[in-house]
Amino acid sequence: MEFRKKLIPISIIIILAISVDAQHILPVGIREATVEDITNILYAISAAFGTLLLIFHGFKWMTSDTLDDRNEAKKGIIYTLLGLSIIVIALALVDFFYSAPVGY
Repeated sequence: MEFRKKLIPISIIIILAISVDAQHILPVGIREATVEDITNILYAISAAFGTLLLIFHGFKWMTSDTLDDRNEAKKGIIYTLLGLSIIVIALALVDFFYSAPVGY
């Protein structure tokens, strides 16, 4: 039941995105964006968000009073670094697969 509640908003967003692309409502600059442009934008947003999370969890770790709060902040830092490393690996894979071979 919980999955169905999440599936409806996601499907609405996908349908709206497809209809916006089909009707050419997007500005010309966005319509001509390449996969590399889109991945660079997403990479920048996720790197900025990850940096903010590192700052937040670092501040939480430094100001925590109890051992449980400190361990929770350490886990947050580890998970944020793990997520950022996955993002970097994904960006490298996208660049590898979407780049043209040498000579073409």
